[in-house]
Amino acid sequence: MKIRITGQLGEPVQRGATIVTSMRCPTKATSPKIPEGLLGLPDMTVVYTVLIAPRHWKTVTDLQAKYMLEGICIYDTDLKGIVVMTTSLKSLQHSPKGKS
Repeated sequence: MKIRITGQLGEPVQRGATIVTSMRCPTKATSPKIPEGLLGLPDMTVVYTVLIAPRHWKTVTDLQAKYMLEGICIYDTDLKGIVVMTTSLKSLQHSPKGKS
């Protein structure tokens, strides 16, 4: 299943070539509009385990910045949580004018 999440990345750990980190996402701040008739999302923070390839990790310049990532998510029974295999990672921090 594809997923898009935004938030701050946690402390990275390298496992082989893969970078393993986390992303905390508050449901109320990041959820799209829920169709009328459906229950709203609970006010909570979801912590995702995030797997990032080295080519995507090279784009991370500041762990304090917010990032948007897209990927494939699965439920990991050993971790008892959601794991996201990152396919795209972008900083949401705007660069100053004249800088790229």
